[in-house]
Amino acid sequence: MNKTILIVFLLMSLFSFCKTGLSKDSLISCLSKANNDSNKVKLLNQLVKLTKKNNPAEALLFAQQAVDLSEKINFKLVECYDDLAWQYKNLTDYKKSLEIYYKAEKVALTNQSPKKELYLAQINRGIASVYGCLHNYDLAIYKCLKSIENYTLIKDTNRIASSYINLGNYYYYKSNYSMAIFNYKKAEDYFSRVKDSAM
Repeated sequence: MNKTILIVFLLMSLFSFCKTGLSKDSLISCLSKANNDSNKVKLLNQLVKLTKKNNPAEALLFAQQAVDLSEKINFKLVECYDDLAWQYKNLTDYKKSLEIYYKAEKVALTNQSPKKELYLAQINRGIASVYGCLHNYDLAIYKCLKSIENYTLIKDTNRIASSYINLGNYYYYKSNYSMAIFNYKKAEDYFSRVKDSAM
């Protein structure tokens, strides 16, 4: 009995250390000792966040490992797909990015989580961003509008505002300056609501 308690305590301590030690080396050390469970997915996601700016190719590898494990244990699958798709976008593999985003969308649509609308909003925003990179502004606008719908349902005023900026940018790139200005003003309106609610 005492041995079991000691083992559980040691494992909890190890995981606690791994969660707080945010250096890449410490996370990789924890990763090598982790079981194939939700904690390992969390470690991989942390590694994606730590490496995505300085080493996007390495971030892609961690994101792929997170997806592979997430698919096996059905844990945070939508978030893992979203991370993986974003990494492909950053490496300019837009076709693969869209493929993963649409896979994430399919999973999110069947998700019964209270975060369903948030997942869909993030996925639609990501897809819009990829279409923007591809200069397909009509589809970027369509998906951006979908993300605004999702953010509106969950009353995320700050993200609604930033989505209107993105929408304005897509119209600007299409040389539709009146719609660009209209959407920038909508963004300004939503940002002022955020500012007012903070006071």
